[in-house]
Amino acid sequence: MLLAWVRVLSIVTVALYLVPTGAHLFELAGKLAMSPAEYMATQRIYDGWALFGIVLFVAILLALIHAILRRHERRVFALSLVAFVCLVGTLGVFSVFTYPMNVASNNWTTMPEPFEMARRQWEYSHAASALLTFLALVALTTAVATDARQRTWLDASAGQCTIAAPGRSSRCPNNWCSTSAASTSQPSR
Repeated sequence: MLLAWVRVLSIVTVALYLVPTGAHLFELAGKLAMSPAEYMATQRIYDGWALFGIVLFVAILLALIHAILRRHERRVFALSLVAFVCLVGTLGVFSVFTYPMNVASNNWTTMPEPFEMARRQWEYSHAASALLTFLALVALTTAVATDARQRTWLDASAGQCTIAAPGRSSRCPNNWCSTSAASTSQPSR
């Protein structure tokens, strides 16, 4: 049950964090074409967006928990770890490139000097975050979709373990079943 919740919530939080980073990516060309005065006026639309940082920290934590829970499934673990690293990379990009421009501009209430350098650094760092967040979403979704354990379940009514992919080697928790699709043994506890 914990694994199911971690799967769903990890994908949801990464997808939710992709919303603001994706918005920054898609508005990049238009914002770079604005005059400094137009740009400064437009920056006010981001008031309150800092709360998405909470979503990022939750996504990082859930990706790590998913990797730990699936550490015995090599491919799932590796993909979950890639998602985790991409999300930590997003936080790193923000800390090193985006946040200093927020400080230099007093959260874009005063025009930083040199303006064009600050604007490009801020915009391109958000674009990099969007790409890293997208890669994290792809890696995490692929990890969940290919998880061998996801295709194995205990048939509670018959007390049998069923494997959706016959002939596929699978690790069943607590030896609930054999790796054969024709298994009829009772689960051992």
